[in-house]
Amino acid sequence: MEASHISLTRHDQHVPIDYLSSLLLKTAHDAIIVRNFTDQCICLWNQEAEELYGRSAQEAVGQHYAALLQPHVLNGLVDSNEILGREGQWQGELTQMHSDGRQVIVHSNQTLMYDQNGKLTLVLEVNRDLTERRRLEQDMKEYVQLATTAGDLGLWSYDLSKEPDTIISYHETPNLLPAGIPVNLTHYQKLVHPADWQPSRDAVQQAIQTHQDYIDEIRLIEPDGKMRWLSVRGRPMYDEQGHPLHLIGVAFDITERKRMEETLRASETKLRRLVDANIVGIIVTTLSGQILEANDTFLSLVGYTREELMTGKLSWRTITPPEYQQIPDQVVQELRQYGVCQPIKKA
Repeated sequence: MEASHISLTRHDQHVPIDYLSSLLLKTAHDAIIVRNFTDQCICLWNQEAEELYGRSAQEAVGQHYAALLQPHVLNGLVDSNEILGREGQWQGELTQMHSDGRQVIVHSNQTLMYDQNGKLTLVLEVNRDLTERRRLEQDMKEYVQLATTAGDLGLWSYDLSKEPDTIISYHETPNLLPAGIPVNLTHYQKLVHPADWQPSRDAVQQAIQTHQDYIDEIRLIEPDGKMRWLSVRGRPMYDEQGHPLHLIGVAFDITERKRMEETLRASETKLRRLVDANIVGIIVTTLSGQILEANDTFLSLVGYTREELMTGKLSWRTITPPEYQQIPDQVVQELRQYGVCQPIKKA
C-alpha cells in the first residue's frame, strides 16, 4: 500500500503521510511516533522524539517499538494495546526507556490509522514528557512527609499549571484548616482577610516571576468570626523549560505572637504617654552615657530638642554639670551590684 493512502481516521477522510509529516511532525511540540500495528516496527520518529529518547530517527526507524522503548503503563494494570485495538484510541501515562537507560515518563495519546479500504495499518502515538513534573511532585511529597514531623507546621501546595481556579492542597495542623482537604481557590479567598488577599496574590506573582521565595503574613477569618494570623513561606518549582509548575510551602500560626506584639505596642504607647506627661525629667541612656530617650519635661529642663539629643553626639556627661557627673556612675555601680544590669562583654 502506498504511503500516500494512509488515513488518520476510521472512515473515508484521508490525510496523506507527506502532509502529516510537513504540518504535524515538524511543528509538533510533542514526541510523535508512528509504528506498524502488526509487527510494531517504527516507521516515523520526529525531532521531539529524538530529543526525548536520545535516539536519532535513523537509529529508531525500523526498530521494534516495544523492544526499543520498553513501554509500561502507570497507575494500574491496563492492557493499552487491548483497549487501543478495541476502541481505536488509548491515552494514559507510560514509562519508556531513554537511550542512556533512564526512565522517561510521558502522557501518551495513541490512535489507530486505517488505509482507504478500512484496513488497520499503523498506530500514531503522541507523547508529552512528564518526567520533570513527576520528579517535582515526588520531591514535594517527600518534602511534605519530612515537614509533617514538625508539630505546628502547616503544609500547602499550589498547582500553577491548572486553570485560575486552582486547587490548593492543605496539610494543616487541625487548628489551622482541616487536614488534607483540598481547598478551591475561590473558597480560600473567602477565608483570607479582604485587605490581605490582593497583596498576597501580588507577592505570589512576584515570587514566581523572580524565582524567589514567597514570604507573607496573612489573616484568616474562621467560620465563627475569629481571626488567625499565619506566617506563610513558599517556593516556586519549575520544569526544565522554566515554566512554573507548583508553589509549595509552609505556614505557621503566629496569632499568639501577633497578640503579644499588639499588647507590647499598647503598653509602650501607654508608657510613652505616662513618661511624657510626668512632671519629673526622665532620660534613658546606655551604660556609656549615650541618650536613647527623653521626656518633654527633661527637654524643657536642659533646653535641647529631642532630635539634638538623639544624634549620638551628646551624652549625660555633656549635659550634666561637673558636680553631678559622679551620680550616674554611682547609680550604674549600684545596679550592677544588685544584678539589675550587666556590662556588655566585647567579643
